[in-house]
Amino acid sequence: MKVSVAVVVLSTLCVSALGGVVLEDVERASDIIPDIEPLESPDEQQSRNEEEENKLLTYGYLAFSGQFPYHAEVRIKPKSLTYFHTCAGSLITLKYILTTAACLYPWVHEDNIEYAFVTLGSLFDDNPQGDQRINFTGNEIKTHPFYEYPNYELYNIATIRLDCPATPNKYVQPIRMPRISDFRTYEMMEGTATGAAFVGGLKYLRNQVMSNADCQQEILPAYIISAQHLCTNSYIGGVFCNREYGSSLTIEDENGRVLVGFTDHVFGCSSNYPTRHVRISYFRDWIQMNSDYVFELMKASIAVVVCFAALSFSVIVVLAQSQNRLSTDGYLAFPGQFPYHAELRIKPKNNNNVRTCGGILITQRFLLTTAACVRYEPNNIEYAYATLGSVVNGDTQWQQHINFTGNGMRYHLSSVGAMYGHYDIGTIGLERPATLNQYVQLIRLPRLSDTRTFAMMEGTAASGRGGDGLRYLRNQVMTNEDCHQAIQPLYNISDQHICTDTWKGGAFCLRNTGSALTVVDENGPLLVGVGNLIVHCDYNYPIRHMRVSYFLEWIQLYSDYKFEP
Repeated sequence: MKVSVAVVVLSTLCVSALGGVVLEDVERASDIIPDIEPLESPDEQQSRNEEEENKLLTYGYLAFSGQFPYHAEVRIKPKSLTYFHTCAGSLITLKYILTTAACLYPWVHEDNIEYAFVTLGSLFDDNPQGDQRINFTGNEIKTHPFYEYPNYELYNIATIRLDCPATPNKYVQPIRMPRISDFRTYEMMEGTATGAAFVGGLKYLRNQVMSNADCQQEILPAYIISAQHLCTNSYIGGVFCNREYGSSLTIEDENGRVLVGFTDHVFGCSSNYPTRHVRISYFRDWIQMNSDYVFELMKASIAVVVCFAALSFSVIVVLAQSQNRLSTDGYLAFPGQFPYHAELRIKPKNNNNVRTCGGILITQRFLLTTAACVRYEPNNIEYAYATLGSVVNGDTQWQQHINFTGNGMRYHLSSVGAMYGHYDIGTIGLERPATLNQYVQLIRLPRLSDTRTFAMMEGTAASGRGGDGLRYLRNQVMTNEDCHQAIQPLYNISDQHICTDTWKGGAFCLRNTGSALTVVDENGPLLVGVGNLIVHCDYNYPIRHMRVSYFLEWIQLYSDYKFEP
């Protein structure tokens, strides 16, 4: 982490007013977030659902080519068997794979390997594009000397030296590991795991990293948790049925992905126990001695700042007080992670409330939001502005405050008097164009020819409602039929809507109306929805968004966005 970034994180009390914008205490208008009465208590709802079926169960999201270029599948053909023994691993250098000792130990120490290889760059979907298969022998396997087979509990780590180096390209790249000076525990951060064990090729799922103390309490009496381990929470993210032994666990910060663990114990996906991983930072010395990976250093003065900054991010993460196990305040975003996100402040003349909602930067001059956010008489606006590029509340280093007026606000006229949540779309024309940089960028919208429903894809929502800054959560996009069935009789679902599944990702307590719902494909983030219906995070109903592709013509009429064919 750069020193400048760390210093800014610590300076959370700074407040700035730019371009005549007035910053003051904010109240949210009651009509933005509806009060939804539950049909049953959280305990009753969760107990009933778990008795009927495990609604957290998922095979994850299908990866696209090059999304996880460090993922490796390890194949060993034992002399004593007619089939392959398989597990996963991570490419840490062009010559070395990191995986579990349990995957390799029995075949190596009994001299029982007929032949073995790893597959890199593959989606494991019968399409060989990008595949690299590289052999290795038993002599090139190093297991930790303190590992005791068949015990999975401790020192479950191994390296494989490949017969020839991998060829780096779009589909094959090594993953970096924590610096020597990185003392983070990664608690409450978003961990991403990959796997190609069962269904449909390479898939992935994201879960919240737990404290070891919480993990030990959850996982007893099945297994112990020590300083060698790292755990992820099945309730925040889902239960990944495609997970493999040895598969990577990564987090992401402003410098990219970091390999922080790999799976060493997998429970059946019908249970909701935490998943246990080997903690990379515990074994840095051993990895360096048994591979050609060189861990990065950091100057002492910088390391102190980074540790303090990391603490600043972690000490204020537990905001939600819900008894719902799926309830979460999401993950704290790093600078530039969601550069299209906007926070809107609108002060009407006829009352003292400052309305706040989310928005999305679709061009340098236009924001997309909900009609409910901007449905005012033009001459009734005392002041209004959008904040772009902000991550931490009070931190102004990357912020752009841009004013807008009532005349610049447009909302779908059919939203007036319509059934709640229909035609709930609006645009805002800014008084001056946003300045694009690392922290402020446009989001692309679906092409006119894009007919995808996005069902079963991973949807990401960001919101600045938290007291400590911009946060986000990822949930699975549902079919409209499933959403309609799950949300009835509260609200209706139509072709105008797109929903996400609280059971697959968690119940986001800081979600805001007008905030973006995006998916990621080979071309990057894509805006597919605008937050419209927020259900309290005590309850696990779906979250409803306005479907962007339904309103392409209207958006083109009331902004300067140019849609691709």
